[in-house]
Amino acid sequence: MFYKNPYYNPEKSHHTPYGFQNPEPLHIPLTRVAKWLKERWMSKTSRLPKGGYEQFIQDWMVEADFSHSGDYVNWLGHCSLYFNLDHTGLLTDPVFSNRASFLSWIGPKRQTPTPIDIKEIPTLQYVLISHEHYDHLDYATIVQLNQHFPNLTFIVPLGLERWFHKKGITQVIALDWWDQYVINDQLIITATPAQHWSNRHPFARNRNLWCGYMITHQDKNHYFAGDTAYAENLLEIGDRFDIDYGYMPIGCYAPEWFMGYQHISPSDSVRLHNELGIKQSIGVHWGVFELGDERFDDTPIQIQNAITQYDTPPIFEVVPINTTMKLS
Repeated sequence: MFYKNPYYNPEKSHHTPYGFQNPEPLHIPLTRVAKWLKERWMSKTSRLPKGGYEQFIQDWMVEADFSHSGDYVNWLGHCSLYFNLDHTGLLTDPVFSNRASFLSWIGPKRQTPTPIDIKEIPTLQYVLISHEHYDHLDYATIVQLNQHFPNLTFIVPLGLERWFHKKGITQVIALDWWDQYVINDQLIITATPAQHWSNRHPFARNRNLWCGYMITHQDKNHYFAGDTAYAENLLEIGDRFDIDYGYMPIGCYAPEWFMGYQHISPSDSVRLHNELGIKQSIGVHWGVFELGDERFDDTPIQIQNAITQYDTPPIFEVVPINTTMKLS
């Protein structure tokens, strides 16, 4: 029996009768996947950072600090960001397991240490999930968070609430692109488009939506792009929002002939930052899982090279894992 999308709205271009799609089509044929895997297997080029991962950890990881007064954001590696906004805690795409996989012994391995113990988080009311891939939605981490913070609410893209319900988690808010969830008159979450795809197993491709999020706190907009490739339809985000802070993916981009359909390159991430008119951004989605063919320490270099291409250099930083950014 064919799957029928219970959320289908024919007036929305990213809806189909059988799931969801990108307005700018994303199709990755199996032949392209096979070519990438073959080239990766046969390549003699090392993906280790200079000095190895031990040196990378020394250069690009600091101790997490949650003791700050006022509002702040901690980047906890990959796409995990902790926001403390008026003592309301929000966490994006938390993955604190050793592998981004459904198995503990195989799959992409964490190359940098788990950044924190969940017990260190001072307060947490909301977890925002961008999509269901294993490097963004980790079952073990979700269970631990839900146990430690019993009143936790999960905000997810449309359809993904079913995964949580099957796990016995009922405090879930599901959003379609541009839907808003009002926490209070000072804090609003908006699901934004992303150029990506979803599946948790091979027979459920694109049944659940994927997204980024705009976190509007008082008069400031924080754009968490989630996992995305570059696409022109994303420019609508900049039309709708005056964006103060961007958290932009910059890793897992090589080779671009393959990854470019689903992951944004450093140069295109800076381009998107510029086109959306973001005041200042940091790079995320790098430095933890070896998902692309680039070396971790190449990524900051690529960002700096991209910035120099502009007459007025964009404010786009690459910071160590666990860096705290105080919000003015």
